[in-house]
Amino acid sequence: MKNYLFLLSLFLFISCNNDDDMNEEPAIQTGPVAFTTISQGRLNGNEGVVQSNLVINNASDWIALMNQMDSGFNNFTGDFTQTNIDFNNFTVIAIFEDVLPEFYLLEITSIIENQNYIEVTTVIDGGGFTSLSQPFHIVKIPKTAKPFVFL
Repeated sequence: MKNYLFLLSLFLFISCNNDDDMNEEPAIQTGPVAFTTISQGRLNGNEGVVQSNLVINNASDWIALMNQMDSGFNNFTGDFTQTNIDFNNFTVIAIFEDVLPEFYLLEITSIIENQNYIEVTTVIDGGGFTSLSQPFHIVKIPKTAKPFVFL
């Protein structure tokens, strides 16, 4: 009976491992990925953009996102550094935090290429009361077929 409980406990411990996105071997970094900010700021929170980490590889998804951001009386894309993206050469990464009742800023701090995936690291910082806002950061990087891991 003790062996059975031990094996059951071991199985539960192993199955609770949260490294599903990573290989068991340590990641081999090949280097930082240069990125260009397209826009960074805060939505009003009523545009219907859900908290998400988006990887956009085609114009139709990009246009749909821009239209959603500009829904209602907003014109957030008017402040974008660029709206015409060459998706043959670039991938867009768009990160949206949840709607918050405080003043926060979301920032992509690094994008690292590893042997098997691209690692995107973000930080959210700020505080102080304001009306509802939804922090976001949108960047473009050179085209890649590797999967993304968001930290």
